[in-house]
Amino acid sequence: MSNDADFLARWSRRKHDAATDKIKQAKQIETSNSTASETGLAPLEPSGNVLPFDPASLPAIESVGAESNIRAFLETGVPVDLARAALRRAWSLDPVIRDFVGLSENSWDFNAPGAMAGFGPIDGEEGGRLLTRLLGEPDTRAAALHPPVTTSDSSLPRV
Repeated sequence: MSNDADFLARWSRRKHDAATDKIKQAKQIETSNSTASETGLAPLEPSGNVLPFDPASLPAIESVGAESNIRAFLETGVPVDLARAALRRAWSLDPVIRDFVGLSENSWDFNAPGAMAGFGPIDGEEGGRLLTRLLGEPDTRAAALHPPVTTSDSSLPRV
C-alpha cells in the first residue's frame, strides 16, 4: 500500500512542477515581447504592412492548366477560395494527379473483369501456359516463338 502512496505523491509532484514550468515559460515570453517592443525591435507577429490583394495581377482561373505555374495564387493576401479554386483546376487537369489510385487499393473494383491487371478472365492460351508451368513440362509454344540462340563463332569463350 505504501508503494501506491509513494507513486501517487511523485505523480502529483511532477504534475505540479510541469504546470509551474509552463507558467514560468509563458511569463518569460510575455516579458521578452514587451522588452522587444520597448527596445524598438520588430515583434514576431506578421506586420500590418502587407500590400492589399490585387485580383488583376492574377491570371484567369480558366487559363490555369496542368503545367501552369500557380505560385501567384498561393501568395499571402490571396483569398483562400481563389487559391483553392486554382489548385482544384490544376489538379483536375493533370492526369497524373487526377487518375492516381496507387495507395488506395481498397478503391479498386476487384469484381469487374479487366479492371486491374491480373484480376480479369484468363483466356485459353494463358490457361495452357499456366498448366504447363505447373506440371513442369516444357512449353512448346514459347520455344517455337523464342528459339534458343546458337552461335557458330568459335572466338567466343565457352562457359
